[in-house]
Amino acid sequence: MIKNKNDVVKTFIEEVAKNESYKVTEKQGRTPKQKILYDFIKKFQEENGISPSYIEMQKITKTELSTVFVRINSLEKKGWITRTKGIPRSIKII
Repeated sequence: MIKNKNDVVKTFIEEVAKNESYKVTEKQGRTPKQKILYDFIKKFQEENGISPSYIEMQKITKTELSTVFVRINSLEKKGWITRTKGIPRSIKII
């Protein structure tokens, strides 16, 4: 069963604020902002069994949707995720 998505987003934001590892730059080939997005996708999938929508990712990153697309493309090019273009919620953590 899918948990309340707003609760997942709120909990994740609180965890990021407390966690020092998100302040480290270029750790494991990801920027801090890419790490936040990657970790959110991973946690969301673990808790809900599906990938977050781009709108849900936008809430975490507090950016424009175009920025979310750029970060997703970067994570895909770096080999951290895969996705099926044209299929909603198809992001897979590698």
